[in-house]
Amino acid sequence: MRRMTQGMRLRRGIAVFVTGLLALVVLGGCGMSPTGPGSAIPALSCTLTRDGHSIDTITYTVVCHVTHAAPGDKTFALRVAFADGSGRTKAFDAPCAGTINDGVGSCSQSYVVRVPFSVASASVNGALMPSGRPLGPLTLTPAGATPSA
Repeated sequence: MRRMTQGMRLRRGIAVFVTGLLALVVLGGCGMSPTGPGSAIPALSCTLTRDGHSIDTITYTVVCHVTHAAPGDKTFALRVAFADGSGRTKAFDAPCAGTINDGVGSCSQSYVVRVPFSVASASVNGALMPSGRPLGPLTLTPAGATPSA
């Protein structure tokens, strides 16, 4: 009778051990995803506004905001290219660039476009530095823009 009791205890002990191990694996896996700053995918939002019009130029301003940047990222740079209604594009060398503090940053950059190029949209994309994590691409349309002659 004693031998049967030891076998039962051994089986019970193994069952408890396996159940505990499974619970540890399942619950431990739940805590493996990061929840601190920078754990989310970086987000980019931008606006494009038409600021002014002279005889032969139109000024547009791109304002962008970055959120959820990783703690190691310190800066970002965005490239901007304008497209007209016919599909022609104009890329600009001047980036919209900014610094990242606590996972958040902003930039503002003005661009002067020569008439008769009429901006229908702008594409914005870039990266966080030093990680190189991509930002964008976004397609923007000018707020309150009217076609230029």
